[in-house]
Amino acid sequence: MNVNRAKQIPIDTFLARHGITPQYRRGHCLWYHSPLRREKTPSFKVNRHKNTWYDFGHGRGGTLIDLIMAMFSCDVSTSLKRLAHIGHFDQSFQPPARRHGQPFQIRNIKQITHPALLDYLEKRAIPFSYVSPYLTELHYQRAGRNYFALAFTNRKGGYELRNKYFKGVLGPKDLTLITGSPHELLLFEGFMDFLSYLTLMGIPRASETVLVLNSTALASMAVNHIKQGAYRHLSFFFDNDPSGLMAMTRIAHASALPYIDRSVSYGAFKDLNDFARSIPESSKSGWGKRNTWSDHTM
Repeated sequence: MNVNRAKQIPIDTFLARHGITPQYRRGHCLWYHSPLRREKTPSFKVNRHKNTWYDFGHGRGGTLIDLIMAMFSCDVSTSLKRLAHIGHFDQSFQPPARRHGQPFQIRNIKQITHPALLDYLEKRAIPFSYVSPYLTELHYQRAGRNYFALAFTNRKGGYELRNKYFKGVLGPKDLTLITGSPHELLLFEGFMDFLSYLTLMGIPRASETVLVLNSTALASMAVNHIKQGAYRHLSFFFDNDPSGLMAMTRIAHASALPYIDRSVSYGAFKDLNDFARSIPESSKSGWGKRNTWSDHTM
């Protein structure tokens, strides 16, 4: 795979392989929720005629290579390697593993103390008391510059990174598994929704097994895990958008298990975290125990 060949791959095809679908179309342009940050109003435009993208919230854009570098914080060479086997998406679009010469260098991992990260958690309506077993504060260096973010570990030792300005991954991309009951499985797209669930339930840990996909693109990995387990029932807390519905449908159909779509409980909101942020702090803790989760049982 070379740069010229990579530029011929349609950006919307790449996004579709990553479980990202357009919200609407205008002429040659497709509009998406940005894959680089969280937003409620689509402001990420793909021009299919020019095969370019532009994120109005970030004020940046470019080619498919530029997009991959922005999404996965990697260089041109790594981007080309990811595209070399685009038909094998789950393996091809993995962020680089921690090895000599890769663009990130971990400097420190510790308990969360930085005021900016604590403020970010507060704005996301996640109390610190629910965070410490699952998140750490990770400091890393890239291209000679120092950064820090919240870090959520996956099965392969990679880290999902979040702060106010950045959403990315350090190390291999994978699912996160938190062991509980071997028969009940709760599924979340991302760790903010999982922590929101704990907050709403008023519990430090779920009694059920929890699977956080960390990306809807890893739906096939979730299916493989479910088929290898002894689960009898699934509960989905996915986003209320096309990619969330597509991932849930794919997993539920392939696993052939009874399941509940819990997203109808927060149907007026994009995701569970947005819903949690709408509830007054005084009535949040234990909300899930005092109220019945609406569901669509299948």
